[in-house]
Amino acid sequence: LDDLDPDCQNITWDRVQAVSKFCRNRPNHLSSIFRHLRGQYARSEWLKKKQNPSGWLCAQVRPFSGLMKAYSHYARSSEGLPDYFLIFDDDTYYNMELFRRSFESTDPSEAKVYAGCLVRLPIHQDWVLGYFVNHYNVSTHVSNFFYNDVAHARLESYKGSEIYKTATGFCTNDNKCDNNTEICHRAKPEWMKEEVMQWKLKFPDKYY
Repeated sequence: LDDLDPDCQNITWDRVQAVSKFCRNRPNHLSSIFRHLRGQYARSEWLKKKQNPSGWLCAQVRPFSGLMKAYSHYARSSEGLPDYFLIFDDDTYYNMELFRRSFESTDPSEAKVYAGCLVRLPIHQDWVLGYFVNHYNVSTHVSNFFYNDVAHARLESYKGSEIYKTATGFCTNDNKCDNNTEICHRAKPEWMKEEVMQWKLKFPDKYY
């Protein structure tokens, strides 16, 4: 509704390719391995496999845009920071009533960052967000004892939802989700509306 570039999804395939090339070939002082990895980002051969290449490319900037909007809001106002900050794709559904129940007994002053579906690969760790969380001490160390000796393991998978060899937890909720689920990725807008309305009817005094 307040997209920084609402017309982005209408860009042509030629423009998609141009943006991809620009992002992969910017001059920098990165190491050779990082230059190689960035050179593989959003290549034309990979983008062509996407159902909506322009939509996917446009979506990549939205988390940063959302963070900057939130930062600008709190920097200009005297409003205090919220206890929790949620970042989602626009096709991800999160049941806020179940969120409230899950976190009502936790201490919001404890710095903790969760990934709704964490991809555990050495160079992935949920992309740039994982890099900042793990290496800039944004969050406390993960609770999984398996990573006790990994100093930069700070991005926690939400309720065991991660992808390593196989998908577990909410990582299996992709496109086709059951009613009353907590998180659903790639959810259809119609399904989201129906699910929200169902929960509104359950708690008419709380959600309206």
